[in-house]
Amino acid sequence: MRIKQALVAGLISMVPALTGCMSHTRIVPRTHLAELVISSTLDQLIQQVNTQFNALQTMKATVEISATTGSSLQGHVTDSPSFSGYIFMRKP
Repeated sequence: MRIKQALVAGLISMVPALTGCMSHTRIVPRTHLAELVISSTLDQLIQQVNTQFNALQTMKATVEISATTGSSLQGHVTDSPSFSGYIFMRKP
């Protein structure tokens, strides 16, 4: 009798995965890659990064993380369940 109950509980728990409740696929318009590319020297990039790094002392962020497969280049995107989190950073 317990084996039947375990089997029924297992089958019922699999129903959301089989019905597509765990992921959602949507159609998105296709995009094209940029034709204009701006270039800069290594010294300019290092100077920009150092300027931004020196201006930052602490950072607190609330994030929502979700896994997505596909892209606008492929024409479809599949979303998975998401969850929230926090990021706390301080410069040593």
